[in-house]
Formats: sequence, structure tokens, C-alpha cells
Amino acid sequence: ATLEKLKGEVDAFIVDIGLRDADGPDFARDAVEKFGTRPTVYVSGWTDDFWDLTNAPGPWIVLRKPVPVPKLLASLRWLIEGGPRPAELE
Repeated sequence: ATLEKLKGEVDAFIVDIGLRDADGPDFARDAVEKFGTRPTVYVSGWTDDFWDLTNAPGPWIVLRKPVPVPKLLASLRWLIEGGPRPAELE
């Protein structure tokens, strides 16, 4: 609903992989289909055994919860602006 209100005018998506009533990667695919590709930060408290991002639209990165704000901001900067991967994302 928020994306509809904003007419998709966002720079990036931040999506939980395991949403309460949906699948995060499915949400991202639907949003990209409707509004175009956006960099996506997926967050998850689950281990990577549960992540199936084989068809996830890119560019994207996965961060494990809890995500420190500086790491989230560095991830967004890297995805949006490009350049070498910052050390804090390793």
C-alpha cells in the first residue's frame, strides 16, 4: 500500500525474507514487476539454509538480524552508488 501511495518512487527496498503473511523475495519480485528494479536489502534472522534468492531481482544483499544501523546504511550506499564492497559488509 505504501509503494502504491508513493507511486513506487523509492531508491531501494528493505525487505524481511520471512514476512508474517508473505515471502520477502516474492514481494520484491512483485514490486520490481510493477515499479522497476530497485536495489534490495534483505534482512533475516534465519540461517542461510532458509534463503532462496535464486530468482531475486538484483542488485541485492542479505544482512542477518539484528542489523546495526551503520551496516544498513553502508549496504544501501553500496547498492545504490556502487563501487567496491565496503569492509563493514564482509
